[in-house]
Amino acid sequence: MNNQQKIFVFVVCGEKKHTQALHFSLARLKKYSGCEILIVTDSSRNEEPIQHEHIINISTPEQLDHHQASIWLKTSLHRILPQGPLYCYLDTDVVAVRPGVDRIFDQFVPPITFCTDHCRLKAFSPTAVHDERFDELLQKQTHQSDLYYRFKIEDEAQLKDAGAHIAHIDDIKSTYHSRNLFHTQSLSGLFKKPKKFALALLQKLIFQLLRLISQIIGGLKKQESGIILEKLHRYVFRAPLDFNLFAAEYGYRFDELQSKWYDLSGQFIFEENYIIRHIEAASSYCWDAANKIWRDENGENISQIESDKLHQRILEKFGLQITEPDWRHWNGGVFLFDAQSNDFMEQWHQWTSAIFSDPAWKTRDQGTLAATAWHFGLQNHPTLPIEYNFIADYYHPDMAYLGNLQFRLKGIDKIIQPLFLHVYHHFGDEQWSVWKDVINEMKN
Repeated sequence: MNNQQKIFVFVVCGEKKHTQALHFSLARLKKYSGCEILIVTDSSRNEEPIQHEHIINISTPEQLDHHQASIWLKTSLHRILPQGPLYCYLDTDVVAVRPGVDRIFDQFVPPITFCTDHCRLKAFSPTAVHDERFDELLQKQTHQSDLYYRFKIEDEAQLKDAGAHIAHIDDIKSTYHSRNLFHTQSLSGLFKKPKKFALALLQKLIFQLLRLISQIIGGLKKQESGIILEKLHRYVFRAPLDFNLFAAEYGYRFDELQSKWYDLSGQFIFEENYIIRHIEAASSYCWDAANKIWRDENGENISQIESDKLHQRILEKFGLQITEPDWRHWNGGVFLFDAQSNDFMEQWHQWTSAIFSDPAWKTRDQGTLAATAWHFGLQNHPTLPIEYNFIADYYHPDMAYLGNLQFRLKGIDKIIQPLFLHVYHHFGDEQWSVWKDVINEMKN
């Protein structure tokens, strides 16, 4: 195994954007890898020539569109490439970002080795097979994501304009909320703690007495009563009450109705919850803060769309039952294979080719990949460490970008430093901090 030749493989054909992505990722891989790199293509389909010294040109079936042709080539690599070497397939949007990428070949476990996807099979289902209800929800999800991206750019611009005000206002909020406002505590939460319950009840009664006193002194003048109550509250509880009065002491005013911040001269600074508020204003979607998801006008969850339809289609088409409904399927963007993988690759190719003409299926290869894995009993087969195919999904709610091409994922304690970055959304987006760092790293 140590003496086995190791080769990276890209597959591409069709539109210029795909060959441009290839050239970008190819340059990155050449920087960090000492291995040979092959490109498999159908040059008759390409809008522009591929610039690389090792190209294998294969004619693909004429009835296929460019997307299908690319998948046809990918799943038939075992037929195209010479037997003997150990190969690593890479999607054109998989970018090498650190030294050490050649260590991926050490991760090979026969008969074939993939990395898991960033979602589970039920969540992947709407993008793999057709279903009227879920297709509609998926369209709404795409629309909401587009709005998110649009307003995220605007939000970042307004926050940049606000400059140092952001840190000052954060300090004001932190200072305000660090003060213990006894009268705002919930009594129900303290009911089983008699001493704390009695103290909180007493504090609430004192607060109501202070409110009554301020109203008597202030009369019908609401603003004057509020100022008096604030003074009494601070004297008795040693804590601020009215947030705006507290913020005004630092030179700011907050419009709660519009979630906008101003200085005391009336100059607009920035708007809080900008993305949520503007998506709601521009669409029929609403933010469910309790569950942290978006819902459509019918209350349907469009942030986390899950369906059993792919499981059903696999059973109907291939007679294969996936018994784990929440199985985390494999991602087809990076995988290791050699001659031991031929049977697996051939089955994957046959089943993938079969769905191209089936109107119930969308043009993807991961649904058939899942079926093939289960067909060979490999559902629990070892997978690549996440560093070798880290899916940088622009919209992933559980992904936090830490800068310097480092990430944190919900449920994983360690900081992830990918060797291969799978730029799932917004490849080439110069407004995205992740892509900016990819470009900056390339200059080093």
